[in-house]
Amino acid sequence: MDEREGYYVQSGGPFGPLDGYDSRREEAALGHGFEPERPPHDEVEAVRAKGWTTRAVLIAAALLALLNAHSLQTWAETLPPDWGGETARALADAWAASTEAAGLDRPRAAMHDAYERKKALGWGDLR
Repeated sequence: MDEREGYYVQSGGPFGPLDGYDSRREEAALGHGFEPERPPHDEVEAVRAKGWTTRAVLIAAALLALLNAHSLQTWAETLPPDWGGETARALADAWAASTEAAGLDRPRAAMHDAYERKKALGWGDLR
């Protein structure tokens, strides 16, 4: 046997003779081996991608601030009782009250109520 000691390379194998097969010849014929080509660096597309990502994050943050003010209020309650914490708590309470007055808290409240009902179910309620 040759350098591939232990491998079945005799001519009687299921796929025909493998003696003399060299995968490096095929790599050389392809010119670039088995590595994928890298996309060209385009500064314009990079700037567009950063702008798109920034807009998506800002829109998501605005929607969460509008539709989930309760979480902001809950977070503010965990802050220490210093000037910054009290200010954040007062702002969060005012924001939650204004979104509640506008009716923007209803989707979150409905989802939370549905979750609490499912969580309260016991084995006897599954019939």
